[in-house]
Amino acid sequence: MTRAAPIRVLIGDDNADIRGLLHRLVDREPDMEVVGEIDTADKLPAAIEATRPVVVLIDLAMPGQA
Repeated sequence: MTRAAPIRVLIGDDNADIRGLLHRLVDREPDMEVVGEIDTADKLPAAIEATRPVVVLIDLAMPGQA
């Protein structure tokens, strides 16, 4: 039986504690993996390009928003 590829997750939050918590929660799931973290909204396009996530968990009020 072939195992499906894990769900790729990108985490974005300006609070390092929140990012860490979300990272630990995702790590608990056997079918998910954190592929990156960002701390400002202006880093989002490059992070998506570099990591190709399936899911993005992001704070809606982060520094760097236009």
